[in-house]
Amino acid sequence: MEYKRAIHRAVERGGDRDTYTGQSLRWDLISLYSNAESEERGRAYKKEFGDLPTVDHVADGLGPADFVICSWRVNDAKNDLDLSEFLDVCRAVLVHSSPVSEEQSGPDQAHRLTAVATSACRSSSLTEVAAAVELGR
Repeated sequence: MEYKRAIHRAVERGGDRDTYTGQSLRWDLISLYSNAESEERGRAYKKEFGDLPTVDHVADGLGPADFVICSWRVNDAKNDLDLSEFLDVCRAVLVHSSPVSEEQSGPDQAHRLTAVATSACRSSSLTEVAAAVELGR
């Protein structure tokens, strides 16, 4: 019963949006997923359910029940990482995948982008982080 209450509290705290990205969740997808169709259509089918609300453990799951609501896509990417570890991965992806123009490249570019992404991640959604990295070039 403790888990049900904790999940209910997570939904009440903001279950209409993904806790980590701030993006809208698709509650209309609940109970529509089909294993048979997933097996038949593969990735294309699973992508259609990326914004399906899921329950994510805030801690390691060994202490009191504490959850947040996030999309299936984000929960899948976060996997068993704690928030700090997940944000580290997000920062690394942003820095690594950010194209850099010739005049902006150099030995300090990665450090500067990491600093911008780290600063933005402290209080922002991933969309805002990407914008901050873009502006920080």
